[in-house]
Amino acid sequence: MPSSILYNYNANNFRTYLLNTFAVNEVLELSPVRDYIFTHAKKSSIVLTISNYKEDNKNNIVIHKSIKPNIFIKLLKILVIEKNDIKEIKQIYFLDNPFLWKTLLY
Repeated sequence: MPSSILYNYNANNFRTYLLNTFAVNEVLELSPVRDYIFTHAKKSSIVLTISNYKEDNKNNIVIHKSIKPNIFIKLLKILVIEKNDIKEIKQIYFLDNPFLWKTLLY
């Protein structure tokens, strides 16, 4: 899925629908390493893991992983998720602050 659905201001309706309808379990952000994974990619990518809505959806914890370029991907073509690139955030914070997606990227 293109990562622009999380960052683009015009995609606010979709983000609101996603966060109010589903429990977002995990986000794997591939934008920083897209050139290493997809050699001819024109758009950035993400992988979303979601599940059905629950009553306490707003308190759901989203595990956000943003893979950064490092020596392993450059030399060995291996994706390594470093400890500092993993964040756990309540889902409600994404509804309250749509710019949080972009902030977590870096």
